[in-house]
Amino acid sequence: MSANEVNRDLGGQLGMPSAQPTRTEGRILAGFMKDRQVENFAFEMLAGASADVRRAFRASVDAARRAAAQLPAEDLSKGVVQPLDPVAEAHVASLRSDPAVTGPFLGQGWSLDFGVVDLTRVVCLQGCVMDSAEVPPRDQVGMLRFALPVPTPVPCDVTVAFDKPPNLPPPITGHATFLGDVPYLNSLAISFANGQLIFGSPTHVNLIQVAEHQGRYYLRNGYHRAALLLRNGVVRAPAAIVSGLPPNYQMGGADMIPLEEVVSLVRPPLIKDLLGPAAIPFWRRKKRTGKLLRFEAYPTQVPM
Repeated sequence: MSANEVNRDLGGQLGMPSAQPTRTEGRILAGFMKDRQVENFAFEMLAGASADVRRAFRASVDAARRAAAQLPAEDLSKGVVQPLDPVAEAHVASLRSDPAVTGPFLGQGWSLDFGVVDLTRVVCLQGCVMDSAEVPPRDQVGMLRFALPVPTPVPCDVTVAFDKPPNLPPPITGHATFLGDVPYLNSLAISFANGQLIFGSPTHVNLIQVAEHQGRYYLRNGYHRAALLLRNGVVRAPAAIVSGLPPNYQMGGADMIPLEEVVSLVRPPLIKDLLGPAAIPFWRRKKRTGKLLRFEAYPTQVPM
């Protein structure tokens, strides 16, 4: 049985929850991951699973690793294929002048540019992507907005509660929609004149971004969009291109494949491998993003 056949069979045994609104399906790049990493992704899916299902899952991981070991080496030095044309340059002009986009690179010895990348030649550091039924745009303007969107705030639910000593008025509780970069606050200010607490939010910069490192290009942001483009037959896409920045800078977490395990591989994991036999299906529960803010109020005595 091929790796793809094992994956399809496993999906059926695990009841891949296409009809379950609280779950979302995706793919794990198990062929390039250690057992502990794979288990971190699949622990929800395998919780309470039968021995037969666990054996099928183990077989799919082994098949993915065999498939990964047989992948041929490729020339990955040509990840960036061409500069942007005048139409695209007009779009990124606002990005080049936006401090939210360029600010992190100032004074760091890093450089930021824009170009067209070949997604089939970009190295993958993220261990999974989630499936999507979205159809990416085909026109140039739509593609620019899809791959290089203008930075915007992101909605995030926030619950606010005020704690008080017994001799103060009743506590105030409230719930509101907060625009924040999921889910933390960028600033908190107090307006004494108006008696207001003012919450600020960071601007969310969500560009498809690659970093050049030792002659290869690594995807830093935009994994789900890159996989969606490849799934729909789109190989080239506009992207932000960073030089001098470690590919895994500020990319820690359980979803990431350690950079030190990738750089030495003759054939590292590529974005396209997330859609091939080196990856296996899985599901996880959808998580809602939110923030709980709690304030304590105390009486004060001002001398007369």
